[in-house]
Amino acid sequence: MDRIKNSVNELIKTLKAHEDYVEYCQCREELEHLPDLKKRVNAFRVRSFKLHNGIVFDDIFKENDIIMEEYLELIKYPLVKKLLESELSLCRMVQSVHREIAASVDLDISDFQEHMYQEEE
Repeated sequence: MDRIKNSVNELIKTLKAHEDYVEYCQCREELEHLPDLKKRVNAFRVRSFKLHNGIVFDDIFKENDIIMEEYLELIKYPLVKKLLESELSLCRMVQSVHREIAASVDLDISDFQEHMYQEEE
């Protein structure tokens, strides 16, 4: 287990040294000095997270339009544009690492995998 912990810590160190993470942290720090803008950005991020993670909305198409309008307004600020771009890049990196690990470890779930995402009856 120590080898795994060491490898995970090394991966974390590598991710934190990546230019996208450094840029993300710098943007976040700058945004701290703009509390109203930060509040708008965070509201957008929460709304976007909910939409992309299956939270049910009354009208998903309307919600998508609202989010797109908010996005287009927010990226007029170069700081926000850089923040959201670097955040997206980081999320994609972490997802990629997760997918590679999950695909490499055979947990032998084929016999019940089809039942994993069905609603309980």
